[in-house]
Amino acid sequence: MRAADVVVLSWNGTEHSLVSLSALASASIADALWQGPNIRVCEMSLDGDAIDLSSLPAQAVVFPVALGRANSGRLQQELEGAGLGFVGSGSRSCRATHDERVWRPLLAQARVPVAQYIVCDRADDVVAAAATAAASFLGGCQVRPSLRSAMPPHFGGVIASSVQACIEEVLETSGSAVIEPLQAGGRTLSLACLSDGDLVHSLPVVEVVESWNADRPTMYTAFDTHYACPAAIDGALRRALDDIAAAVHRALACVMSQTEVHLGADGRLAVNACDAAPLLLPSSLFARAAAGAGVDFAQLTRRLVDASRQRRPRESNS
Repeated sequence: MRAADVVVLSWNGTEHSLVSLSALASASIADALWQGPNIRVCEMSLDGDAIDLSSLPAQAVVFPVALGRANSGRLQQELEGAGLGFVGSGSRSCRATHDERVWRPLLAQARVPVAQYIVCDRADDVVAAAATAAASFLGGCQVRPSLRSAMPPHFGGVIASSVQACIEEVLETSGSAVIEPLQAGGRTLSLACLSDGDLVHSLPVVEVVESWNADRPTMYTAFDTHYACPAAIDGALRRALDDIAAAVHRALACVMSQTEVHLGADGRLAVNACDAAPLLLPSSLFARAAAGAGVDFAQLTRRLVDASRQRRPRESNS
């Protein structure tokens, strides 16, 4: 490989459905970095389950791109083991946000409000889990794998047999399923944070607004999505959201993080999801939050690279 200051490294493992999105993210990051002065950038992709880092230049900063099941911390762990500096959170943080059975209890211990959920593993009683979900989540529920993947959630409705069918379908391809109540009404807010040494900086809040489109063919595609940044929120709510974002960021030892919060009609806040290695595209939620702070995508990518250089030599957080 030719000499490079930054290597944008994409890896999808065996999740082939995300190859196009991963390639788009990688190209967008590389193009943005090329806009900076005196910086040499190259792209590299890894295929299959193996991760071979032997051809990477030792002094280059690696900008990892791993989506879906590959966003598990394994790539970061390999980079740490090879002594390579890289952009973003370390392997422990990425492993935690990859598995809902890990990050949810960690946030609960940190007294962060977390949305209700039930976990059902393959060894558990699926019938009992479905009955509990149907009795607890009277407005219906959704079922998805505990581990991050490209699989969309299955909507289980309010009848135990329907919930059971959804759980069984998820367990066919995943060892564990998470069951959550459907959140009718309220607002979906995306929170982004960046570390600067021991400081945690919260970016402007992005609101995700979905509107029903009757012309779309299925439930998965029947919504039009719009984004508002900064979200229309008052000062007290903004402070509460900043506190949650920073608490998640610190509890999971992140360098960068994205947290999805639901604001219920009753005013309650609850974390639905979090990611220590969020997708970076000019149109992604993290980039929208940065843009809300006056930082465009090219500036964001360069700041991330500069921050990773300041942290070298990196200590593994495995």
